Amino acid sequence: MVLSTLRRAARRAVRSPFPPGSGKSDLLVHSCHHKVGTVWFKRVLNAVAETYGLRVHSGPQSALGRQDIFIDDHSRVDRSTLRPYRSSHLIRDPRDVVVSAYFYHLRTTEAWALEPDDRYGGLSYQEHLKQFDTEEGLGVEIQRSAATILRDMVAWDYNDPRGLELRYEDHLADEETGFRRLFTHYGFAQDAVDAAVEIALSFSLSKVKATTTHIRSGQPNDWENHFTPALKTLFKEETGDAALKLGYADNPDW
Repeated sequence: MVLSTLRRAARRAVRSPFPPGSGKSDLLVHSCHHKVGTVWFKRVLNAVAETYGLRVHSGPQSALGRQDIFIDDHSRVDRSTLRPYRSSHLIRDPRDVVVSAYFYHLRTTEAWALEPDDRYGGLSYQEHLKQFDTEEGLGVEIQRSAATILRDMVAWDYNDPRGLELRYEDHLADEETGFRRLFTHYGFAQDAVDAAVEIALSFSLSKVKATTTHIRSGQPNDWENHFTPALKTLFKEETGDAALKLGYADNPDW
């Protein structure tokens, strides 16, 4: 009810989220990584898009048409082929990504994690994980994430002048400021920024966590509760120390 009221108010305030006379906006691109607030941001952007009549594409880039918002699930977008755009990109402490991914994959119902896989002797990835205790399972997840999520996070081009780089931890600490930066960067008019922020706050993780099993903890530095010395060594070896490369550690002796 509250969200519906906010949406109606936004429609009355402006027909477009962009300043009058600004013409058609650039394509808005948000790039995600698995277990880095992906579902959170999708809910926010889809709700804002619905409010302002914007069209969202969250599938493969090859299927992108004339939509207004493109949500890139794995941050593998080819920006050289996009029409004029403004983008945002969210990262998270890669050690917390591993921990979050491990516990999520133990309980997920996503098809890929439940399908038999020859790499695991015909077991699904979830069944494979469940063979191990927590420390061993986290080691398996480190190896998997190093070759996928963390590789993509480290390889990202962080110097795009059209992009806004965001950190999950900063966003979580002050959601209002984080979303205000986001929608301002997207070129929204001030009243549309205000309305979009209110919509975003209705999806606050503190509220959503109580109604979903998708979020286990979500808090920063959870890795400290689970990484043994052996796991720290494995993480550094497998990822080239992604924590250091991404600025989440001050020195290699973390």
